[in-house]
Amino acid sequence: MTPKVIALQSHDDYTLTITFADGLIKKYDCTHLLNHGMFKILNSLPKFHSIIIDDLGSIGWDIDDNIDSDVVWSNRIDICKDVLYQDGIIINTQKE
Repeated sequence: MTPKVIALQSHDDYTLTITFADGLIKKYDCTHLLNHGMFKILNSLPKFHSIIIDDLGSIGWDIDDNIDSDVVWSNRIDICKDVLYQDGIIINTQKE
């Protein structure tokens, strides 16, 4: 099973630094997503930087900040932790 995301940092170059529960730290480049479907909203840096870690240990963004995504699930754009773990570039290999 893929470990949960426990820490996250977004960067102005549309990359993310992600720390997983097993101690692995990876960098994930989101630029390939920015011109596709619902991810186009992330072309705004303030929106990109509004990223959160959800209850399942994946990451996501609220489409409308005035809507509670825990109530209206379709308000959230997310990237599964499996994709982040598999496709991210290793920065630190110190796993627990």
